[in-house]
Amino acid sequence: MMGNMELAPEVDVSALEPLLSPHVVSELLDTYMSTLTSNIIAWLRKALETDKKDWVKETEPEADQDGYYQTTLPAIVFQVPPARLPSSRLGSAVG
Repeated sequence: MMGNMELAPEVDVSALEPLLSPHVVSELLDTYMSTLTSNIIAWLRKALETDKKDWVKETEPEADQDGYYQTTLPAIVFQVPPARLPSSRLGSAVG
């Protein structure tokens, strides 16, 4: 609606103040980054625990074509898009 060109003559956007003060924006960003960091740490911790459980099973771990044991953890960690991380209420509202 703010980008509607029919409203441009009606409203002088340059005269409007920001909806949020810089202090509030800074606090929101700090909270968002803190929550995102916590979520990433929790997700990585869970991924590592799952991988560890796979390695201590009674069955042999996966092996590649040369017979070397391998883990899929690095591929999982480096391929996870941010959207797949557990999101917070603030994160979905801001980002």
